[in-house]
Amino acid sequence: MKPKQQKSNKTNPIPEKKEFFLFKYRTIVYLAVISLAFIVNYNQTFDEKISLNGDNIHYYSLGKTLSEGKGFTNVMGLKESPHTHFPPGYPCFIALLMKCGINSIHGIKVANGVLLYISLILLYFILAQFAKNRLVAFATVFFTVLHRQILSFACIMMSEMLFLLLSCIVLLIILNFPPDKLFVDKKKRRRDILVLCALAVCLSYIYFVRVMGLTIILAVIAYYGVFTIQKLILWLKKRNDEQEVIKQNKHLFLKYALVLLLTVVSLLIPKTAWDIRNKMINQTTDAYTSAYLAKKGGEKMETMADWQERIKNNGSNYVGKYIPSSVLLYEIDVDQYPSESGKFPSTMEWIFGILFLILLLYGVAKSQNGLILFFYVGFTLFVLLGWQEQYGGYRYMLPIIPFLIFLFFNGIANIVTFACKFIKKPKPLILQIVVIFICAFFMYPNYIEAQNELRLTAKVKRWEQMRDPRMTNYLSACKFCKDYLPDTIRVITRKPEVFYMYSGYKKSTNFPWYAEPDSIMSLLKKQRATHVIIDDWFRHAYVTLFPAVLANLEKFKVLTEIGKVDNATGQNPTYVLEFNSEWGYHGERVNGKKTGEGYELFQDGRKYVGHYENDSFDGYGIFYDKNGNVLQKGYWQNGVLVKAEP
Repeated sequence: MKPKQQKSNKTNPIPEKKEFFLFKYRTIVYLAVISLAFIVNYNQTFDEKISLNGDNIHYYSLGKTLSEGKGFTNVMGLKESPHTHFPPGYPCFIALLMKCGINSIHGIKVANGVLLYISLILLYFILAQFAKNRLVAFATVFFTVLHRQILSFACIMMSEMLFLLLSCIVLLIILNFPPDKLFVDKKKRRRDILVLCALAVCLSYIYFVRVMGLTIILAVIAYYGVFTIQKLILWLKKRNDEQEVIKQNKHLFLKYALVLLLTVVSLLIPKTAWDIRNKMINQTTDAYTSAYLAKKGGEKMETMADWQERIKNNGSNYVGKYIPSSVLLYEIDVDQYPSESGKFPSTMEWIFGILFLILLLYGVAKSQNGLILFFYVGFTLFVLLGWQEQYGGYRYMLPIIPFLIFLFFNGIANIVTFACKFIKKPKPLILQIVVIFICAFFMYPNYIEAQNELRLTAKVKRWEQMRDPRMTNYLSACKFCKDYLPDTIRVITRKPEVFYMYSGYKKSTNFPWYAEPDSIMSLLKKQRATHVIIDDWFRHAYVTLFPAVLANLEKFKVLTEIGKVDNATGQNPTYVLEFNSEWGYHGERVNGKKTGEGYELFQDGRKYVGHYENDSFDGYGIFYDKNGNVLQKGYWQNGVLVKAEP
């Protein structure tokens, strides 16, 4: 009889070997696939042209002025002034790149791509910790690499990628350095101090990078706040225990309270500094608060009914359309104001949206340290519910899209795990692979199709080659100003940022989108404008500026007309107009007609000074040439000189 073999107590170093043969090298394989997917997709969607998004040009301009030592100054406007609209964090990043020799727009765009790549690598490790499942982390990051909106913002000069990287660093610190593990080992005390300093610096810098960064800062404060309260209650409950236990609970509470205080201070210091700076330059209103309170048509949010309508509009769109489509990337038809049009999400969209939210919440519940994700995603969506309807969509929720994708896959994976409890021989990992592969199989075509527009646009080397005559006409108008007008011009235009880049850095400013002709004329005089661009690219020029021009034709001279009227498409020409407030008639009027004493300056420089009747020269008057020499003088009748004087 053979002796019984003793069971080895040695644990299997690869417990999942039978389930997944790449266990040992899985992370390396995953990161290699992510890197390859990033290189391929980023290169194919990278657009060398400068983005015509006005914000991205603002960031570039501000970074340029910082690198040149001019301070955080708006140099695009008619008057250089301290800038107050955009936070300075990303312009400082651009300025740093310029100081390091990366001066080109192309180089700054590539730097944004590098920020995205680093964020993707960090995301993999962060999400693997959240899910305790590297397959879920890989699937999430892989589809983040393919996401159209993320790729588009990674190749323009905007703050989203820098914000994403800083957010990843903050989450990495939260997951790997909980307060109860800090200052335990004296040998690692210096490391712990550096970790806390890194957390404080990242949170403070996030405040300066993006206004929506407040959501993750508040999420971190809420996260540590909950645990601080929890440790306080534990300490108070255990006051009758042994002294050693009381001491341990007290120390735990103090550690969490210290980190909580640090996060609060990390918000208060940059906010106070920014408020002091704005107060010093007499900036008393916050541009983003004003925008948050604004309504369509220039009105303001005033009543509870206004907020109810806005939350109803945004809630319908986000629950029924934006949130599920941001993960699955299927096409949606969104009405910004469904309460006005009656175009709310359909019953099926509502049902699908609510079920999708439940799946995401399940993904949160099954995450390790999911409370921080709940606060971050929740605060972001809460803010977006009150944001202006016309600005709703993927842009402002872009930094949380990777986490929405993660919650989707994590929810799916945990449903599979739960279902395996009812199977005789459950193999959760195998089933998770199968189910996630099926999801990926249906998602992948949508993601690639969504990239098509980016890929096609990236192939076009110049915007003028795009089949958009309205845009092309506007860019041509800007180049006309660059080639034929002096640097001293002061232009009123709908897109000052684009004008700044394409006119050779000439000065311009915007105009109110909704205003009466008299208000527009007052604005032109106040700004000492010399030229006006009426374009068809943005409707406000024809809606607001054009009526003012028609009512005061004598004060405007057409320098160039670009494009023609196209009744089939409703297209109108683009005009560059010279403006002179002195042109035209100045004097007495009766029933709106020129009657009495006055003078009239003509666009060719000639001038008439004298008496008028019924809009005509009538009575004694003198006509001068453009140099001030007398051409004719004497008595006029119905605009004709009837008796000349020497």
